[in-house]
Amino acid sequence: MFEKYYRFNKVAGLNIEVDKDGNASYSACLLSITGNQLALDQKITGLNDINELKKHIPAKTIIAVNLVGKGVLIKQTASITSEDELNFASILPNAQERDFYTQLFNSGDKLFVSFIRQQEADKWIAQLKNLDFIPVVFSLGPFVIGQVINQLNIYGQEIVFDNHVIQRDEQLNWITYQYSLSASSAYPFKLENEQIDEALLLPYAAAFQLALYPNIDLIRANHVTLSDQLQKRSDGIKLKVQSATVLVCFFVLLLGNFLLFSYYNSANLKLAGQVGQSVKLANNAESLADSLKAKQQLLAAIGWEGKVDKSIMIDQIAQLLPAEVNWQQVAVDPLGPNPDHGVSQDVFASRQIRINGTSARIIPVNEWIARLKTKSWVKNVQLQSYYFNNELNTGQFVVAINY
Repeated sequence: MFEKYYRFNKVAGLNIEVDKDGNASYSACLLSITGNQLALDQKITGLNDINELKKHIPAKTIIAVNLVGKGVLIKQTASITSEDELNFASILPNAQERDFYTQLFNSGDKLFVSFIRQQEADKWIAQLKNLDFIPVVFSLGPFVIGQVINQLNIYGQEIVFDNHVIQRDEQLNWITYQYSLSASSAYPFKLENEQIDEALLLPYAAAFQLALYPNIDLIRANHVTLSDQLQKRSDGIKLKVQSATVLVCFFVLLLGNFLLFSYYNSANLKLAGQVGQSVKLANNAESLADSLKAKQQLLAAIGWEGKVDKSIMIDQIAQLLPAEVNWQQVAVDPLGPNPDHGVSQDVFASRQIRINGTSARIIPVNEWIARLKTKSWVKNVQLQSYYFNNELNTGQFVVAINY
């Protein structure tokens, strides 16, 4: 219910590409999230100085960092189900696992393992912190693009963009990856309906997965410090949302108590007045007749229908209910507001049973309506509304039965 409020409201994605001479280039984007809407606020490409990022990205921004090029080693092996199955020594002989950050990317029966020396990675993290940014996710290679491929106009098995070449099989599982300085897309990329520079695909993908956290599995290296930082900030957001929810609940409870007290106090005063009036009317036959008539009118207004056994009707309705249809609420002679000459009056839908419920499909509801019409006491059955609720993953309906 509150998952969308647990997300960060503004995040940045940064891609750092290091060439063979050790020179780095930077591309970044800034995303903002409002409710279920995600907006691409900033697009930055072609930077050669990391300090230039301060001109485009506000201080204290949460950043997801992706690193490609020199220093990033990518190996391919058979797929595994957990990190515990990874045999580091067989992939990097004569190397110490504690000296590297590792990232795993499973695709079909292939596993792509990315490595970077911790000293090299921590150098970039330290620079970003010195610029007053807050890095919380660190990923390697092109694999983070897997989070946004479905949003892009990519229809074939080969993906070529910004020095990266990815080959996929017919099931769109990754087969091979190659880093090539001459690789560039032959056509412009579109992010849904918006054109996007191929140099922005990786920073956008990095920012996108961070924006959806914790509702998405992150593609990231095993940087414990950053993972702890991310979890700490995510938990902080949850705590704020939950605290605000508790305060609202207390406020609603207090307000409800006040309204209930006011209602009963008003009802008590009104009842006292009615009792006094009844005593006066006791000595006047005409007044008693008027009172009786008024009460009869009141009974008619609230839907009193004599000896009609509504419980039997409801039982019969329930007996005809298909297995796929669920009740949530049943109202007999339901109450509804009715504007009359500028004055809102409470009126009841006379001789009507209204049922609210859920059904994943409308066909069982129509079948149920057809069954109801076979009852002799049923005058009319109307499906007042049916719509599919994506949050509940089922359809919701309202059926009115006149008798």
